[in-house]
Amino acid sequence: MPPSLRWALALTVFAATVAAACSSSDDPPRWDPLPPLDYGVAPEPTDASAFETRTPIKHVVFVIKENRTFDHMFGRFPGADGARFGFTCDGDRVKLQRATPKEFGADHSFVAGLTAVNGGKMNCFDAIRSGSIDRSYNQYARADIPNYWRYAERFALADRFFSSVYGPT
Repeated sequence: MPPSLRWALALTVFAATVAAACSSSDDPPRWDPLPPLDYGVAPEPTDASAFETRTPIKHVVFVIKENRTFDHMFGRFPGADGARFGFTCDGDRVKLQRATPKEFGADHSFVAGLTAVNGGKMNCFDAIRSGSIDRSYNQYARADIPNYWRYAERFALADRFFSSVYGPT
């Protein structure tokens, strides 16, 4: 199936789903609350340094920041393969600006993600901006998020690690 047909099919399914969800009804929707989660008793703490392993790795910790990219958080980290600029849909090169402490991101919808990714070119973030191009083309400096940078210095940083799910946010 050609990619353009695949996109058209995906957008048609998406539009049909939205239309069905937005259709009116005389009865208000009922939301049944979920039962509380029961995790049981917490396990006893374990000293991982006591285990024999082939490598010195004892723990793997993922720090996941929703709606943030590697380049947004660590693009300027020393030795990292981070971006200093991006491209717009028109092909213009845009220098990444310093993010503000309470930076609002661009549109995080599924359709906006498809637009920004642009078939893998990753060059249409300007088409999904929310008011200002700066919201899509910015990154933090070490001084803005010092604790995250300390984690990266103390442990490891994956600069070529991508999401396995092609979806919103």
